[in-house]
Amino acid sequence: MNKVLVIGGSNIDYNASSKNRLIDRDSNIGNIKISYGGVARNIVENLARLDDDVSFITFIGNDSNGKALKEHLLSLNVKVYNPQLDFPSSSYLAIYDNSGDMKVAICDTAILDNCSFDEVLKFDDIISSFDMIVLDANINEQIIDGLFKKYNNKKFLVEAVSANKVKRYKNYLKNIYLFKSNLLEAQSLLDEPNISSIEAAKKLMNMGCKNVVITEGPGPVIIGENNDVVFITPKPLDKIVNANGAGDALFSGLIHGLIKDKSLVESTAFGIKVSQATLMSEESIDKNIGRLKDLLK
Repeated sequence: MNKVLVIGGSNIDYNASSKNRLIDRDSNIGNIKISYGGVARNIVENLARLDDDVSFITFIGNDSNGKALKEHLLSLNVKVYNPQLDFPSSSYLAIYDNSGDMKVAICDTAILDNCSFDEVLKFDDIISSFDMIVLDANINEQIIDGLFKKYNNKKFLVEAVSANKVKRYKNYLKNIYLFKSNLLEAQSLLDEPNISSIEAAKKLMNMGCKNVVITEGPGPVIIGENNDVVFITPKPLDKIVNANGAGDALFSGLIHGLIKDKSLVESTAFGIKVSQATLMSEESIDKNIGRLKDLLK
């Protein structure tokens, strides 16, 4: 069975979708759904549903939301480890227009922002037992700094999360085995708002990233490895049901491929399939995503 360690955030998600065109500064008629989320948590659930053996160091409170979130992960056979912190579980609120595109989001991550590396280090025996470690950019700079300095022999796979949070990894590009982001996040990290996906991938590799994957909505997915760049153009979908979680799903499929010793291109192609299945799902996680795992044998 494929083993992987993920370190990152978990949220309670509040997703609001407008039935009509969004009108600013007004009350819009729509639907609100509450679910479990967080970039790292979404990746963990996808991997678990793809039958990978997943360990997860995350940051959840001792409140009812945190307890329910942890129980859900345990029900998927995920091994969950969480520092004991006196903060409420993180929450995330996103607003989508009637086409399924996210327009704005707010994330309350006080529990992540206030966790020290010493708390994470309590799980040193767990961290030390893995070769490949997946990180999201929700973890704070102190934790990122501690992980890269203490575990400098690990293969770190990093998900950018957002244009603001991705900057936390700017000083560690040479330590990153795989960097995955969308174009906006890559532009923010490089402080070059007009750079293309291809040029961003090349520059990130020149700055030390071993491998780079950059997405640009429904456009080509850029893959950089060995200082070379190729791309995969996804087949267009007739309709997008829900865009939430699609980027996390792509990274999940990519990770699944890598831990099955597939090439970066093969793994990214599988990640696209997982992402497109998620785009056609009403939830941020396609509960039946396990049906795709046989495509990678």
